[in-house]
Amino acid sequence: MSENTSKDTSTSKEIENKETDVKAVATQGEQFLRHLRKIATDNIEHQRWTVMEKQVASVFAATDLETLLDADESTGIFQSRDLNGLVITIPDQDLSRQVYPSSDKFNAVFDVYIQFEATALTNLPTAIKAGDKILITSGAPLVITKLMALKANEFLPVTVQVQTIETQNGAVVRLARSPLPTAATSKP
Repeated sequence: MSENTSKDTSTSKEIENKETDVKAVATQGEQFLRHLRKIATDNIEHQRWTVMEKQVASVFAATDLETLLDADESTGIFQSRDLNGLVITIPDQDLSRQVYPSSDKFNAVFDVYIQFEATALTNLPTAIKAGDKILITSGAPLVITKLMALKANEFLPVTVQVQTIETQNGAVVRLARSPLPTAATSKP
């Protein structure tokens, strides 16, 4: 009987430890989400100017009428969900200044989105050529989480591949290992 009691106590402690681990992860996730929402709110004024700044620069850089009238059509800003298969290098950058509140119409899981700079290493037909410097926006939770973790762990710059995976619940966008041979990135 004491053997069963010992087994029951051991099993109870294992379950209790697993529940504690789950709560710790949930708490960490909640803290991360609160942090994202706070910096997004702090950045709202900066957000209004970021896209417009690029468009204004394109308009004033135009040297002829046709270029001037088309200058606001393509500002090098792309949605991560449209970049499936593209290999990019993400330079070190201040990501905390690039998280913004999401519009309700986008139904973002985190209620925020992130904008980040990247350099294309592969082509995306009709839109992007290797070597292009682009600005990517994403409300995808895995993209936001990985970017913030890459920055926090000093893993930027990094080369990754944007992947869009279809699931039963819709598309999931993520940053995955690059299929291109690259030098390993690690902390010094």
